[in-house]
Amino acid sequence: MSGIMVRVSEGVHGQLDAMRGKDESYNHVIESLLNARLKMLELISVLEGQIKYREWQDERLKALRSDTTISSVSTGEGRMP
Repeated sequence: MSGIMVRVSEGVHGQLDAMRGKDESYNHVIESLLNARLKMLELISVLEGQIKYREWQDERLKALRSDTTISSVSTGEGRMP
């Protein structure tokens, strides 16, 4: 197999070696790590979108509640007879 040689520290090499399964190449371990990173970034993006949506939803609900309060006070709706 031909390819590019990459230097890593002894600590990183040890971690890769510990992750490597029987008959598994370092290339496969690194490829798995890169795929996992991509999946994590996708999940982070989804979660950030959900957070922004929830923030928008909360702001919208507050605005609707304040509009309802103003309109019911000015029209007298919601008052007990």
